[in-house]
Amino acid sequence: MLRPSRFMRRFVISAYFLLAAAATAAQGIDYAGFVRSLRAENTTIEPQGEVEQPFFSVTGKVIALYGDRAQIFEYPGSAEAGAQAALVSPDGMTVGTAKPHWLGTPHFYRKDRLLVLYLGDNEKVLKALKARLGRQFAGG
Repeated sequence: MLRPSRFMRRFVISAYFLLAAAATAAQGIDYAGFVRSLRAENTTIEPQGEVEQPFFSVTGKVIALYGDRAQIFEYPGSAEAGAQAALVSPDGMTVGTAKPHWLGTPHFYRKDRLLVLYLGDNEKVLKALKARLGRQFAGG
């Protein structure tokens, strides 16, 4: 009976881990990675529970960030997040057929599987979101 060589075993194990890392990278940024990136910059974040928005298909998580709150919605994939983002009007005042009465200026961000909604004008929050998610795609 042939026994696999030490080289072959190492090769198979390395290939497995590379494939696992590639699959994770293909999924893009997730909630945990987003929070880690904020904490890596010594940004104080406090989870604040969950939030339901009737126009989004997933339950969001709320975090306190520089005294304000941001809502993070994580989708199974980038395509699902993109479909939900397409419902938001450029000014952020309409989402699908809903016209929410926002309690602050809406700012919508999207990166990979995440949609983030921030209501407010705190420059520290806006800067932190832009640094991790890019420019907002809708809102004020």
